[in-house]
Amino acid sequence: MFQFFKNSCLSEGELLNCIKCRKPIKGKYFTFTSLRESPFCEECLNSERCNICSRPLFDGETSEVEGRRVCSQCLAELDQCSICQGPVLGKHVAYDDGTILCGGCFMSARECSMCGSPVVKGSMMEVQDKSLCMKCVASLPVCDHHGGPVSGRAFSLGGERIICDRCLETAPACYCCGRPMKDYRTLGTIRFCRECLDNLKSCSSCDEKIPGPGLEMGQDGFVCLACAEFTGICHVCGKACEEFAGRLGDGRGYCPECAESVVESHIRLEEILLSVVSFMERELGQEADPGDDVEITIVDERKMALLKGSQVPRHTLGRFEWAGEEILGFFPVLPLAAAKGAVAHEYSHFWLHNRLNMVISHQLDEGFARLVAVEFLKDQDEDQWARALERISDCFDEGFSECMKVFIRSGLKGVFHMLEEHSLPMDTTGVEDIP
Repeated sequence: MFQFFKNSCLSEGELLNCIKCRKPIKGKYFTFTSLRESPFCEECLNSERCNICSRPLFDGETSEVEGRRVCSQCLAELDQCSICQGPVLGKHVAYDDGTILCGGCFMSARECSMCGSPVVKGSMMEVQDKSLCMKCVASLPVCDHHGGPVSGRAFSLGGERIICDRCLETAPACYCCGRPMKDYRTLGTIRFCRECLDNLKSCSSCDEKIPGPGLEMGQDGFVCLACAEFTGICHVCGKACEEFAGRLGDGRGYCPECAESVVESHIRLEEILLSVVSFMERELGQEADPGDDVEITIVDERKMALLKGSQVPRHTLGRFEWAGEEILGFFPVLPLAAAKGAVAHEYSHFWLHNRLNMVISHQLDEGFARLVAVEFLKDQDEDQWARALERISDCFDEGFSECMKVFIRSGLKGVFHMLEEHSLPMDTTGVEDIP
């Protein structure tokens, strides 16, 4: 606001000077309530004024903001846009955290994918394909493997430790528990986490840890397969033999009699597969065939190596996927009993994953497959090899024992329902437990 006064009663020496043009004011003069000692002549008062405080503008002390003329004092009091750092005079957007955007920056600014606030230049981070402000980044949990923040799906490693889904797919997994490992130990070509390695059984003969299957040899405890070779016992039929005629995929030897039943024809393997499907339908009381939309292909180790582009380690043979095709892979030359167990074991993995479409425990997954193989062999009157699979001890004994306890009470149906209860949906978000 301004007021006007008259200089008519003042002498020439007492006249006030206009604060803008510096000339003596002989007639009316005007002053603003906030500048009582700063009079303006009528001519200067009617010149261009500040669009905010309405005071006359001084030469060299004015700025143009969004098409409006503003004095230097008002300019210093204006808020600044958090992105372009320019003064904000017209339409703007203010956020609860104090961020202010001018109209132009508001229309073009990227928003934080978490809180919705604008992402200010220089304070943005891309986290799992999301643009986040630094405040939200600081609030995120950190992946135990790559050390970066995690904004999407994550899995618990116990306590406050988590792993993001990308590291879960690429990190080396423990052969026994299936959990991703940052630090691991190797026995032969097999990787173990420290806990599983400590829990491995030791061979009663050589005292070495048994990384794969071991045999229970009565009162002497467990022996590794290397030491078991010197016992002269066929690992398929259990009969004594002077020398092995062949070996299974994991190195166990079999006698000449079992060698006579070796299955080399894929047609024969497909016949066994049909028998497994029929068995599971009968025992589970539901359709075991995965349907026409899924193709089942049986391949041997050599074919598997071509498909993978490299030699496939023996302990990784099993269920594989390429472009929607499901492939059951195992060694091409197996005695009949071992072939039946292998097909039943690998197909049960495929059936379970296809049926549940869930994330299930590695222990329970292997335990279920081993149980199906044992029961299918008994159904096929292959009792000797079924007992051999039951006697074999490996790092999946815990899962096999849990499945067997439920099977004794409720059969395979009960085991399947137990697996349903212990599984996790594959499309959930947030932090989950790694089964």
